[in-house]
Amino acid sequence: NVIGVRVAHHLGSAEQVPMQLRSHVAWILREAVTNVLRHAHASRIVLQLEPEHVSIEDDGDGLQASTPGHGIRGMQERAKQFGASCTVGASRLGGTSVQVAFAADGNAR
Repeated sequence: NVIGVRVAHHLGSAEQVPMQLRSHVAWILREAVTNVLRHAHASRIVLQLEPEHVSIEDDGDGLQASTPGHGIRGMQERAKQFGASCTVGASRLGGTSVQVAFAADGNAR
């Protein structure tokens, strides 16, 4: 429980993310969690780590702005730097979902 937000599910581990991508993926996850804490008014998040995919979803307010803010643009730009994609949209929990997809071998897709 971090500042009133409970990690409902934590699936996978950092070891599943290719070594050469871990710092980039960690940066994106840190920004996504910061957005949840600052803006979402969420009570829970679900974090998933897989060899080709990382996601974080929350049950908060969802996307309110019609255009992405600096944080979302920064996550998407960071993903492009290492050949990944970063999609931000509605979560199945009712809030926001951040999905990062990359090659399991750490090479550009």
